[in-house]
Amino acid sequence: EAAAEAAAEAAAEAAGAAAAERAAAAAALAEQGSVIEALRTEAAWLTSALRVSKEAREEAREAALAEGAAEAAGLQAALEASRSEVERARAAQREACTRLADEVSEREDLEARLIA
Repeated sequence: EAAAEAAAEAAAEAAGAAAAERAAAAAALAEQGSVIEALRTEAAWLTSALRVSKEAREEAREAALAEGAAEAAGLQAALEASRSEVERARAAQREACTRLADEVSEREDLEARLIA
């Protein structure tokens, strides 16, 4: 009887230990599930942050390209204005040379008349 009682007590302890192990395993699984869910949430957040970062980089790149294009257009306009200014200066120089040549011709004609 004592042996049966001891066996029953041992069986009860074993059942309790098994139940405790199952409870611990269930708690561990629940904790792993929470960790997995937290990792999924973090992965989703990181994916979203990466997408936002990529979009921001693309917008910055497009803005830089637009700024570069505007600067290039400004430089092109300045170059054209400079070319026009050079052409005007050349035309003025040609006109001045022509006037000077005319004056030299007139003086030579006057000298020739004075000598004659």
